[in-house]
Amino acid sequence: MADRKITDLTALAAGSQATGDFLTIVDVSEAAAVDKNKKITVESLFKGIPSNVGIGTSSPSNNLDVLSTTPGATVNARVGSTATSGASNANLIINNGGTGNGTLRFDYESNSNRASIGVTASTQDLFFTTAGSERLRIDSSGNVGIGTSAPNFPLTVVANSGASTIGVRGRSSDNISQLDIYSNNGATLYGRIQSSSGSVLLGSTSELKFGTGSSVTERLRIDSSGNVGINNSSPSSYNSDGRNLVVGSGSGSQGLTIASGTSGYGNIYFADGTSGDALYSGMLSYYHADNHMQFRTASTERMRIDSSGKLLVGTSTSNGSAGSKLEVAKQTMTTSDMGLASFQLVSSSSRWPQVFIEKSRGSAVGDKNLVSNGDSLGELAFRGSDGTNYLTGASIIATVNGTTGTNDLPTDLRFSTTADGASSPTERMRIDSSGTVIVKAASANKGIELEANGSRVARFAVLNPGVDHTPSIGTLLGNDFYFITNNTERMRIGISGNVGIGTSSPASFLSVGGNATTTAKPTVSVVPSSGNASISLRGGSPTISFDVTSGGDGTIIYDSSSDLLFKNGTLDSSSEKMRITSSGRVSIGTTSGTAKLSIWENASVNEPVRINDTNNTNSLTHRISFRTGDVEVGKIISNRSSTQLVSGSDYRLKENVVNIADGISRVKQLLPKRFNFIVNADETVDGFIAHEAQAVVPEAVTGTYNEVDNDGNAVMQCMDQSKLVPLLTAALQEAIAKIETLETKVAALEAG
Repeated sequence: MADRKITDLTALAAGSQATGDFLTIVDVSEAAAVDKNKKITVESLFKGIPSNVGIGTSSPSNNLDVLSTTPGATVNARVGSTATSGASNANLIINNGGTGNGTLRFDYESNSNRASIGVTASTQDLFFTTAGSERLRIDSSGNVGIGTSAPNFPLTVVANSGASTIGVRGRSSDNISQLDIYSNNGATLYGRIQSSSGSVLLGSTSELKFGTGSSVTERLRIDSSGNVGINNSSPSSYNSDGRNLVVGSGSGSQGLTIASGTSGYGNIYFADGTSGDALYSGMLSYYHADNHMQFRTASTERMRIDSSGKLLVGTSTSNGSAGSKLEVAKQTMTTSDMGLASFQLVSSSSRWPQVFIEKSRGSAVGDKNLVSNGDSLGELAFRGSDGTNYLTGASIIATVNGTTGTNDLPTDLRFSTTADGASSPTERMRIDSSGTVIVKAASANKGIELEANGSRVARFAVLNPGVDHTPSIGTLLGNDFYFITNNTERMRIGISGNVGIGTSSPASFLSVGGNATTTAKPTVSVVPSSGNASISLRGGSPTISFDVTSGGDGTIIYDSSSDLLFKNGTLDSSSEKMRITSSGRVSIGTTSGTAKLSIWENASVNEPVRINDTNNTNSLTHRISFRTGDVEVGKIISNRSSTQLVSGSDYRLKENVVNIADGISRVKQLLPKRFNFIVNADETVDGFIAHEAQAVVPEAVTGTYNEVDNDGNAVMQCMDQSKLVPLLTAALQEAIAKIETLETKVAALEAG
């Protein structure tokens, strides 16, 4: 039906639709109209009315004013349908025909624009204002903005400075505030933000992720198992005993920082309860005031690293041990709990655990510069307190001993102990780079001692260190000293001092047992690798006794006169057979020989000396050679039929050679005699008196006339009568020449 003017609304008179200050607008259309919801706009209602309309006021200031002057009265205006059936719509349409906004405004008394609801003509945005300022807007795309007129998301909330952006208040029944996040169809709960009694729950039915950055990159995740990953998207992939919190992406450098005050602690606690020591059964703590880090187990500190980098185990205070980087301490100790450190390797291989002490001449950690001769590679020091400080009681030091190089590090191992009354250790033993063990004795009878069942039974020591350096080895109790090879006793020194080799019961100072049946296996053999073999005997009269019959069969004695005596018979009742004096004279059959070799024998022996040639050759063979220096001047030679005593006569041995010119006259000076020797009065012989012949042929006679030695004993002259042969030959040649001359003369006389 066509719009009507108010003058056409005859039905207004029916009933009491207009009473008091109210105006009821009802449907006055034809009863047969199909659409019962007819629109009566303000414009159509008042069409034709040229001025403002007032209901309840005689001075309206707007096109339509509906007012009440009754205090506390409620002013209502209704737009609707009274139909009880059918689809009825009730609309209040604000239509601006121009380009301005269409607004439903709410004023209070004289204050205008208290609040309003409007639509922008240009963008068709719906906006809401209070106190003259826009508070909410729904733009034409459906985005809702609170605190902003340009929402760019389905819900955009912008807070004023200092105000909360969104506030959610708890329910009156249980004071719980809750925001649930569902799937698109609303059937599946994805997440929830809930506040209850001051606590806030931020949760997800699957994984809860947190991100930062311009592209909101994931930085933290709580997965469905409750495991937390910081910069890690799969914390449950790690070991089940340690994945509650996983920090790091698994690549590059990652880290976790605990930032504390300069005098505060940074702590990591390991708890197995909520009270008492269970709150911190284990703890890792860093104290910034003195920059130490401590480690606790069973609620007790076990280890600490102080500000100098020193590791303290079992103590929280360093004892100042010479700048060491590791100190291990223990307050109480039992016989079953005495260990301070243990290094163990459990392996089916033959490998072994190792502890390394390393030294380099570099200037920074990691340098591997070559060490030098004399450098100490490391020390194991055993220290004890003197009541004030810790002193070193003993030490083991490894020291370079030689020139080093690639794969070449000659090293000694030195062992030191501190003597009573001393404050520092002294080296006592060394194993040098060749493997030689050197024990240094500081005083008499100090060295190596062996102990058995609590008693010291043997010692290897030095008798007088620093004086004669005499070593000693032996037993300390009433025991023999054994020498064993191949688990068999080879030599013994009895408690009386007797030495037995090959016998366990030596009856003399040296007893040598065994069975030397051949020269290839002598009982005693001295065979040096170089030089000459020697056996030295010392004492008043050192003696070697030969005992075959257990009664004594021969001895060699070096007597007090430095003579070497050879005897037959027992040591106490033997007869001397030969002597070598201190001057080198050999006497056989006499004790007082004065020559280099003196052989005395009774007349019953026909051969005091025999030289027997077993080769049975007929050529002349040397038997005895006489030399001056290295030049042979005479010899005794023989063959199967003869023996010759010859002197050196080679022309190369002689000079100033002249003929003998006075042979006859000199022979005539010789005084041949007949005589007997005093020792053999029964035999008269021809010969010369030595000193008489010496005047004619001096070289034939030795000694001087009436010579005596230093003791007044006569030194007898001797004569080599073969030295007369040259003179006799010259005299004979002279005589022959004279005879030949006479014969010539006689022959001439006889012929004439």
